[in-house]
This record gives sequence, structure tokens and C-alpha cells, in this order.
Amino acid sequence: MGHLEARHAKPVPLAGRHLALTAPSRVQHLRLLVLAASLAAGCSSEQIYNSAQGWRRSECYKIFDLAQRDRCLVDADRPYDAYRAGAGASR
Repeated sequence: MGHLEARHAKPVPLAGRHLALTAPSRVQHLRLLVLAASLAAGCSSEQIYNSAQGWRRSECYKIFDLAQRDRCLVDADRPYDAYRAGAGASR
């Protein structure tokens, strides 16, 4: 394969997926980066939880079923204290 042909070759599938990053995996990498930066900056668990609420709400709006979307939004709007109480009860 020549030099120009290699540049324009199609992505090689890897177990049904392309090697190029897709939009969702870029978002996942960004979330991990934000989480790592928050932890490195000394943010508390509550600060990290609160900063992720906007992301959770935007994910809820991607749900087409209205009942599911409403449940998702209720969960996304749950205050940190209620989240911690629920997490402690399930342990």
C-alpha cells in the first residue's frame, strides 16, 4: 500500500467497533478527566456529586419515554444528603 493509500484507508473494525473514538467515548473520557481533576483539586464528594447534576439532567433529556424521563429527572435532582442516606442504607 502506498503512502497516500494508507492515509485514506478505512478504519479497521476491532470486535465490531472502529478504532477511532466515537462521541460517547469522548464524553466518557471527558467525565473521567473532570473527575480526576476534581479529586486532584481536593474537591469533596459532595462537590463532585453536585457538579455532575447538570450532566445527569442532560442525559435524562435523551430518554424518549416521558415516564422514564421523569423518573430520571427526579433521581438527577436528588440532593446529596438524600443520595448519601440511600447509599448508606443499601450497604
